[in-house]
Amino acid sequence: MEPYVMAFDVGTSGVKTAVIAADGRLLACAGGTYPLAAPRPGWAEQNPEDYWLALCAGARRAAAEAGIPPEGIAGISLCTQWKGIIPVDAQGRALHPCVIWLDARGEEEAAYLNERLGTGLFSGQSYWAKLLWLKRRRPEIYSRAAYILEVNSFLRRRMTGQWAVDVSNDFIHSPTEETDRFYRRVLEAGELDREKFPPMVDSTDQTGVLAPGPAGELGLPPGIPVFAGSADIPAVAIGAGCGARGAVHAYFGTSGWVGAVTDRQAPASGLAAAAMDRERDVVLFSLQSVGLALNWAVDQFYAAERAQLGGGIFDLLERELEDLPAGSGRLLAAPWLSGELPPLSERARLAFLNGCPLHTRRHYVNAVMEGVCYAMRQCAQRCGELRDRPLEALTVVGGGANSGRWMQMLADVLGIPVSVPADHAHAGAVGGAYCALAGLGLWRDAGAVRRSRRAERRFLPREERREEYEKMYGVYTGLYQRLEPIFTQLQT
Repeated sequence: MEPYVMAFDVGTSGVKTAVIAADGRLLACAGGTYPLAAPRPGWAEQNPEDYWLALCAGARRAAAEAGIPPEGIAGISLCTQWKGIIPVDAQGRALHPCVIWLDARGEEEAAYLNERLGTGLFSGQSYWAKLLWLKRRRPEIYSRAAYILEVNSFLRRRMTGQWAVDVSNDFIHSPTEETDRFYRRVLEAGELDREKFPPMVDSTDQTGVLAPGPAGELGLPPGIPVFAGSADIPAVAIGAGCGARGAVHAYFGTSGWVGAVTDRQAPASGLAAAAMDRERDVVLFSLQSVGLALNWAVDQFYAAERAQLGGGIFDLLERELEDLPAGSGRLLAAPWLSGELPPLSERARLAFLNGCPLHTRRHYVNAVMEGVCYAMRQCAQRCGELRDRPLEALTVVGGGANSGRWMQMLADVLGIPVSVPADHAHAGAVGGAYCALAGLGLWRDAGAVRRSRRAERRFLPREERREEYEKMYGVYTGLYQRLEPIFTQLQT
């Protein structure tokens, strides 16, 4: 029987479970959702048990849709949202909700770490600041925790009973001496215990086999090899066919980014980077709100239609927005729904400027989409500065790339061609599957993913829209500096 792998792409809003053949073909993909809790302003939590239940439902559905017997699954791997914090007891049971990457509760702890270490690297969203928050504000949980895991290591522990964290999700150990020394300094400054974190493994390493109990819940036979997998960021880069050094891609999901594959970066560089392996990073120029902002706008302005149409609402939007001009009639949206990453801050919030009675709900939704594109252009420019040359083209993956209008808008705003590969919405699952396929010896390197991908659609910038978008982008680039004092005044 031809070997297949099952890959779980565990994101912020839900999980995608994919069955993928050894030649890279996507046989089936089953989706499932789970809630996000915000018990206080700036907080973002999820119940780790919800992840597991979504995996179990997805595994059964994906295997059935693929039309293969469960015994055909030769390997399992995961790609997951990164920088989650899940304290667990010695049996792997969660002691606290997962404090996810979007959470910004660690402002005081970040200030403390910055002062102790003489730096400005830490913010309320920093992983280590939130670890320190856990120790300071929930000392009984911190003390009881046998380990502090993230989403990937939590789910693999549930599958196999083994403790391990993959290299892309490890912010406690590093194969690079300089980075490892930096991590030790941070832990010492916060008096955080290194022993509470599992050992590091490579993403293609086998970390155990599927145990009988979890196998029954997943509807799979026990004994299937389980591979370490990775954070979603390197998985998306690989799944986009952009895993080679120097390659660049963009991701339009709940959050988003422009990412470039480079050699490992030093912490002192101040660059946000996710480890792809022991030698390479994906350097990120990130946005908190991409699909998050668009979904908010749709919920506000098209609530009745969304309730009626469900996912079909986006087909309606493609038609509704079709004849709108570039610049949305000079309505400008700052799409910073839940704070933003540097060079902005957690205080950034969504704003509309220059609205007038001529603007309808269509203009407001379109302006949010354009605002995301302006923000992506800033990310692309910073990425070009890192590479010492501007981007000539961009490959885009993620659910947002389903919208042909949005991708054409992005090409118009960037002024470069935009390509969307086939199965782009499943890039994370394909990249996660690579970890199992390589671990099984079926794929030699990430280039196999690139060779298995094909461009589905290509969008060329339209000259007639260039002047208006240059004008609107010029206004957007100075917006946060002008609004930051207002945000600060409103939030203090």
